[in-house]
Amino acid sequence: MKEETLTFALGQRVVYPSQGVGKILGIADRQFEGKTLTYYDIYFEEEDMNIMVPA
Repeated sequence: MKEETLTFALGQRVVYPSQGVGKILGIADRQFEGKTLTYYDIYFEEEDMNIMVPA
C-alpha cells in the first residue's frame, strides 16, 4: 500500500480535532530522539495558543 504524505503551507488554515481551526505560522525541522522531523507551528486564535505538530 502506498503511503501518502500531506503537505501544508504557511498561512494555511487547518483543523486540529481537540483545538479547532488554527493557522500555520511556521514550518521547522527539529531533532527528536536522534532523528530530524518536520514540525508545523500552528496558532489557535480562539485559545491564544501555539502548538508544534509533527508532519
